This record gives sequence, structure tokens and C-alpha cells, in this order.
Amino acid sequence: MDLVVEESNIELFHECVSIIFAELYKNFPIAVPINALVLLGVEDVRARIIEIEQWKQTDHKEMVMLATLKWLLSVGYILSKSEHLHFGSAAKMVLSPVSLEALKVNVFPNKEEKKSIGDKLINAVASGGKKAMVSLSSAALSTLATTGTSQLINHLHL
Repeated sequence: MDLVVEESNIELFHECVSIIFAELYKNFPIAVPINALVLLGVEDVRARIIEIEQWKQTDHKEMVMLATLKWLLSVGYILSKSEHLHFGSAAKMVLSPVSLEALKVNVFPNKEEKKSIGDKLINAVASGGKKAMVSLSSAALSTLATTGTSQLINHLHL
């Protein structure tokens, strides 16, 4: 009997964060149209949207990608003028200033490699390295949480 090990929501979330951050970092400072299905590599987006609307069923990874986009927007890690995201929409998005700074950090320094988290994310997403994507996404979000807390403390003069 073969055991099928499914990815946890947290692993899927980190993969989605990696894909989103890599795309926005690669295009910064230009706000680019972002669509959850396109980010996941769906070839015929129109046909997939029709399927979703007809059958009212989405793939689990599609739901996680859309939820991740909404979460990143709600916490201010990415910026968009669009308020309503759904599978058929492509909203123009850009990294927030704090996210850009977090992605410029080199958290896993290597003597030969002086690449930032953002550069490493772009490479990991391009190569499909899920383990690297999860690790780098986690590092980026940890850096963002630390940076955000520091900014709040500085703002409140604590």
C-alpha cells in the first residue's frame, strides 16, 4: 500500500507566498497584474474559470493561493488598489516597502553566494524547489514580522 503524503496547508501557504513574492520582487517597482490561477501555471485560465463557476469547485491549491493573496494584502505585505479578489480577476499588485526591504536581506549567507531572499525565491520558484521555497518564505515572513514589530515600537516610542 502506497502512502500519499499531501502537503499541509502551511507548506502550500509558503509555496504560494514564494510564488507571489518572487513575481513581485522580479517586477518591482512596477505593479503587475496578479491572478491566482496564472500564478499556479493554469494554462487555459478562461476554461478553468468556467469550470469553477459551473461546478462551484476549486482545487485545494487554488483556494490556498487565493487565500494567501488576500492575507498578504490584508496584512500590508503587498499593495493593490483592488479590493475584491476572485479567480477571474487580475489585480495590479506591488510589494509594500517593508516587504521589499525584507526580500533584500541575505538570511542564509554563503561565502560564494551573496543573493538576497528575493533573488533566492526567484531561483527556487523557477527550479520548482519546494523545500527551498518553504524555507525562504518562512525566512521572509519572519523578517517581516520582526521588521514590523520594530517599526511599531519605534512609532510608539517604546
